[in-house]
Amino acid sequence: MAIKGVAFDLEDTVIHVGNVHFEAFARAAEEIGVIFDRNNLAADIARQIENAIGGGDALIAEGISQLSGRSAAGAEIRRRKVRFYDEIIEGFVSIEPRPGFLDVLEQIRTRGFPIAIASMTPRRQAEILLERSGIAKIFPGNLILLEDSVKHLKPAPDVYLEAARRMGIPPSKQLVFEDSATGIKAARAAGSPVIAMPGYTFSENLTKLREAGATKIFYGWEEVDIAALLQEFD
Repeated sequence: MAIKGVAFDLEDTVIHVGNVHFEAFARAAEEIGVIFDRNNLAADIARQIENAIGGGDALIAEGISQLSGRSAAGAEIRRRKVRFYDEIIEGFVSIEPRPGFLDVLEQIRTRGFPIAIASMTPRRQAEILLERSGIAKIFPGNLILLEDSVKHLKPAPDVYLEAARRMGIPPSKQLVFEDSATGIKAARAAGSPVIAMPGYTFSENLTKLREAGATKIFYGWEEVDIAALLQEFD
């Protein structure tokens, strides 16, 4: 099963911004009396809200609404979260890809493989990340798939099926890099082999990645030897 193209999730897989999302949600939650442990924020939110990592804003907002005893609706919590997220991102001096990502990407491109972003990030948020990190200049515009690119979101396979279609390859020959169990399930449902590149390495999250069907788990892009990895799929 030779690999013919590579697709990447965006947030946390390529650019680590999960902490920004969780901090924004923590601030929104505090306004309605829900307090998360700031010393272990991602793990605490993930413990209390199933599939919080990779589950998207609507899922987390609904989870916080439930924790609050419905003192605020999910849609209202999400609006507050977006305001806090924008404030935090605006204060960043720079936004960079995870260390080693650009080196791995160049190794993939020199082999002539098409590359795609396949993310469920809302377009407005994604464009800020893509532009300020320089990633937008590397990926062809038609191969940047976001929340509005498909009808059904992860864990449905739509975004990876569409990414493979646009790259002109069968999904089975598309190698996917993902950070969350939700994304891994989407890639597997599309019939694509998937490598985990988690943004969070606490044990419960790693267990979920394995259970979701990750072929391998890398803890940083510096660990990835593309030549050796691709040989495993020949």
